Amino acid sequence: MPRYFEDLEVGDGFESPGRTLTEADLVSYAAISGDQDALDFTAGEAGLPPVVPDLLIMVLSSGLGFRAPAETPQVLAFMVFDLHMRLPVRVGDTIRCRIRVAGKRPMKEGGVIVERREMVNQRANERMRGVLDDLVASGLELGLQLAAYKDGELVVDTWSGVADRATKRPVDGGTLFTVFSTSKGIAATSLRAIAAEAAVTPALLHYYFGDKAQLQQAVVEERLVPAFAELREPLLRAGDDIAALVAAFVRGIGALVARHPWLPSLWVREVLCEGGALRELMLTRIGPQLPAMLAARFTQAQRSGQLNPALDPRLLVVSLVGLTLFPAAGAPIWRQFFDASDLDAMALRDHTIALLDRGIGAG
Repeated sequence: MPRYFEDLEVGDGFESPGRTLTEADLVSYAAISGDQDALDFTAGEAGLPPVVPDLLIMVLSSGLGFRAPAETPQVLAFMVFDLHMRLPVRVGDTIRCRIRVAGKRPMKEGGVIVERREMVNQRANERMRGVLDDLVASGLELGLQLAAYKDGELVVDTWSGVADRATKRPVDGGTLFTVFSTSKGIAATSLRAIAAEAAVTPALLHYYFGDKAQLQQAVVEERLVPAFAELREPLLRAGDDIAALVAAFVRGIGALVARHPWLPSLWVREVLCEGGALRELMLTRIGPQLPAMLAARFTQAQRSGQLNPALDPRLLVVSLVGLTLFPAAGAPIWRQFFDASDLDAMALRDHTIALLDRGIGAG
């Protein structure tokens, strides 16, 4: 049954069967294209099979695309090809084509489909992809990328998982991870600087995110909000035990910082500092989720006699943040000041819980 624009969804995809490249493929390519350089089997690196021309790989990606398990969509015209060869393909390689619908734009009749095609071989990329898949399946990672170079040549370039827990947007070679907190603040960081850090072109950033504001929104939705949402579950499990609730918050922040070490400095720079780009996010998205919930629980505990009546439940939340996120943000300074490289995140967590539970007395 034919498929049309309406039948395709972003994220749809498949992987083609494999095809092993031979010297006969190079002979056929040279005969059709007139590219006689493809027949110079002595060119290239000594001891390695000949490199297959990039244009032949592009043609093969088109042909393998027709070996889809479902009916090929009805195509009126091919508009643009954007080819990036990350690794050489050599005679003897068995290649497969991974095809995914990366975007779609409706028009008056039908629409435009953006396909992302990856040609992969049987070597290190596949083995490392299996490692990344295992990390994602174990729950240790949500989504990640891996690139490795040997003697200046990119030999592994792979990824796995999703970039966004809510929308399940898959990670690929163009997925961006925040670099705001590792250099300048958000307001002072240009799209060009972000593209350079991510080793992509500014045009690719515009393609996926549109502009800087949309990129910032993606960082918020895919990194910050899910990060703080991880705290909710342990806090809810604490029940009515106020000591368990405080300990769960301290442990939760410690685990959060361990998973996202960029978070404390980003918090100070972009939420607390005047003009911070994420202060509004704190007031409208994260504030109602966590601080307000904690303050309400502390108020209830105070009314039932579990909490010191001299304390203000709202300021208690502020104090907990001050005892967790601030020391993590200032760790590079106080570790150097006190020569305290032996104090890790676990020691900081245990110290904070002891301080809150027993105070500074000797008893």
